[in-house]
Amino acid sequence: MTIIAALLSLVSCGPPADLVSSLPGIDDLGKTKLWSGYIEIQNPSTITKMIHYVLAESQSDPRKDPLVIWFNGGPGCSSMLGFMQENGPFLWETGNSTWSGHNNYTWNKEANVLYIE
Repeated sequence: MTIIAALLSLVSCGPPADLVSSLPGIDDLGKTKLWSGYIEIQNPSTITKMIHYVLAESQSDPRKDPLVIWFNGGPGCSSMLGFMQENGPFLWETGNSTWSGHNNYTWNKEANVLYIE
């Protein structure tokens, strides 16, 4: 339950230190607010683990819009694939290894989208 509470708390306001102010090749983030960082997970064996996340805040009404938690399936498949090439606010051009611009079909037009590694 602690993990879920930590993740859900990101939706109302991401940590200021994790706010993304720019991306190489994207001149204007537009209406998109992004946070990227790590959530610390502690377990009883005292081994601390970190989970990477990216939160794309809804462009409509972040406080009222739903939260979508995105995991790409399969072993070894990164959720960053979904963020960068499928439903994130920007599109990554694999051949040139650059951001190619805004995604007109981004899911964060109507929802807060949390990508978790």
